[in-house]
Amino acid sequence: MKHLKETAVFTALLLLLSCAVPILAVETDGIGPDETAEIGESESLPETEPAEKQLPSIRISGPDSACAGDTVTLNVWLNGSERYLRGLQTKLEYSTEKMLLSDISCVNGWKLDAGTLSQGTGVPILVIDENFELPVTSEVRVFTVTFLLRENLTEGDTAVIRFHDTRATDWENVSDPQNTEDLPVEDALFAVNVLPPRSDDASLRSITVSEGKLSPAFNPGVLIYSVTVPYSVRYAEVNALPNDEKATVRVSGTALQVGSNTVTVTVTSESGIVWVYKLSVTRQKDPNYIPDANNSLSDVRLSSGTVSPKPGEKTDTFVVYLPFETDKLTVTPVPASKTASAEAITVDLTVGINEIPFTVKAEDGAKAEYLLYAVRHPAFGELEDIPIYVPETEPETEPETVPETVPETVPETDPVTDPPETDAVTDPTGPEKPEKSGISALWLLPAVLLSLIAGYAVCALLHGKKRKSEAAPRKEKSKGKTK
Repeated sequence: MKHLKETAVFTALLLLLSCAVPILAVETDGIGPDETAEIGESESLPETEPAEKQLPSIRISGPDSACAGDTVTLNVWLNGSERYLRGLQTKLEYSTEKMLLSDISCVNGWKLDAGTLSQGTGVPILVIDENFELPVTSEVRVFTVTFLLRENLTEGDTAVIRFHDTRATDWENVSDPQNTEDLPVEDALFAVNVLPPRSDDASLRSITVSEGKLSPAFNPGVLIYSVTVPYSVRYAEVNALPNDEKATVRVSGTALQVGSNTVTVTVTSESGIVWVYKLSVTRQKDPNYIPDANNSLSDVRLSSGTVSPKPGEKTDTFVVYLPFETDKLTVTPVPASKTASAEAITVDLTVGINEIPFTVKAEDGAKAEYLLYAVRHPAFGELEDIPIYVPETEPETEPETVPETVPETVPETDPVTDPPETDAVTDPTGPEKPEKSGISALWLLPAVLLSLIAGYAVCALLHGKKRKSEAAPRKEKSKGKTK
């Protein structure tokens, strides 16, 4: 059985081979071995044609709605579709009754080679990559176009912009800039819908302050108000609501100092009109505060000349000398205290002495009066008429400061007379000793001097005798030696 099975399998293989050989002989009839190899290779690696590149395209972007009178800027995008585009030429068409062309500008390194801002359809535009540095291979924004919508447009109008007859320059061979090809580009449209006119309403519907009450009562047409708040309020909380919900409101100056403050409420309408409301907010002083009473001066500033003496030297009178050419003078007092106040004064000067009084008011209301003498010299040639300022003095002050009471306080007394008698009852300490006279004291001085002179003479005399007595023995000894 085993041999029978092997014989059957071998017979089947022979039958298959006998059928395949005639088929191969028919297909390869008349073809050499080399040609058969080439056919096999071509059948295994078939050649495919490259896919055709898409044409370039342009796209417009920008606001699709605007109000009459608005400025609209549109962006023009160029899609290279895997090409090397270095130029774009197109024509711009729009309605001059609805819009005005105001600007054409290139971006991203491209240059406007030819263009015009003439109004009307068919405005030519040519933009190029002049230096062959920024070719467009994908989508790139290459230029912008700006229009102004006319004021006569109404809600519902549509302003249409169209680019037509557009061609893009393909710079496919980078090594050969002259080898270029102009490719057609489909037209592009863009429409701007006109919205209702913007509101000019910049008024407020209401305005309130967290502390205090407005004066006068709020009225949208009244722009200035005043309000007083207690000392404890450091910030003004102002709530302002616009009459038009599209208007914007801005509040500034809410930090409060003691005294007068200005809070500003600025309202800007949708169309750009601005109204400014002002609140004069007075913050009261600390109940325990003691106002400053200083009304002195730290300086007196003059529009011409220098004041004398220098302020701050406890004087209320000043003087300044001015040439004839100075016919007007402005005096600006500068208080020493920041809380004090003083007003500047401007006066016309005459030749001679001009008196200019001014006042400094302290915080507590106390006033100090000052006086400036402005001496204006006469014209040249009239020097004999130069006025001399002599400050006036008050005659009653000298007798008070230096009273003539010397005869009463120091009476002349006779040294010979007896001392006055005193009542023993009124003076329990005993009788008064007589006062020494000034004359007797004068006599003592010569006596002392005479005594000193006499003493000096006696001493000199005694000293001379002693020297003579000592000199005699010396002479005798000297004589003995000479013998």
